[in-house]
Amino acid sequence: MNLRKLWVWPMVSHLGSKAASATQTEEDLAPLSKVVSSPRERKLIVFLLLLLTFCAAWVNMLAFLSLGRVFASFMTGNFLFIGVGLIQGSHALLVRAIIAVGVYFISIALSSLILGHLLEQRTPLSRFHSFVRFLVPEWFFLLGFALLWQFTNDLSHNDGMQITLLCIAVFAMGIQGVLVQKFDFPGVIVNALTGTEIMLGRRLAQDTIVHRSWWKNTWFLAAQCLTCLLSAIIVVLIRRFFIVQFVPVVVVTIALGILLVFRHREKDLIAR
Repeated sequence: MNLRKLWVWPMVSHLGSKAASATQTEEDLAPLSKVVSSPRERKLIVFLLLLLTFCAAWVNMLAFLSLGRVFASFMTGNFLFIGVGLIQGSHALLVRAIIAVGVYFISIALSSLILGHLLEQRTPLSRFHSFVRFLVPEWFFLLGFALLWQFTNDLSHNDGMQITLLCIAVFAMGIQGVLVQKFDFPGVIVNALTGTEIMLGRRLAQDTIVHRSWWKNTWFLAAQCLTCLLSAIIVVLIRRFFIVQFVPVVVVTIALGILLVFRHREKDLIAR
């Protein structure tokens, strides 16, 4: 038996069946097309997801830099911190990491129970209501987070307030996580980008071999990664300014404002 043929044949077979698998690959590489068909609404949702990515990265960096070196939504890191805290005897890190993991789980469960019973999202207006129904509670949590931070004196030496702010931030990120998962965008996760990077790598590989148009299906995932990076850099640069804790609530306010404009225009189109 020719071993070379055994090694080459799967690759040749895959390339030779490119036409047959094109439809399946295209579906896998077009996450928003499974949810929305209107290019105008797709652009809106893409922009909203990038805003939420920016918000999640900002809150995570604030939590890590100022609230005890743990994350608000990146639970993989927090599970690792639990292990570090146990082995190294770092009680402060251990307590904060356990609290973050627990509050995030509670937020996911409650958000799914209270906000998860949504109507079928078959029209732009129904999707609008779903977005708003999740973003409004998140907005209130982020506003409370910003105001409580603003009126706290010497946060760096106030462990109790750090934990309180961490709980509020984590709960808000849990709501945001349920929102994105509710829409079931394949490969799109705004609270942590591990899945996004995996999907980005898959699409780059598949598009290069199958479609030879890698940018068409990967630009959004690349934009997500760059948005996260940009948000983290800005937080580090301006975290000493008093407005830094208000940025997440401002970002969600912008998202809600965009949704209101979209709702108004969509109703006008239906009325015509």
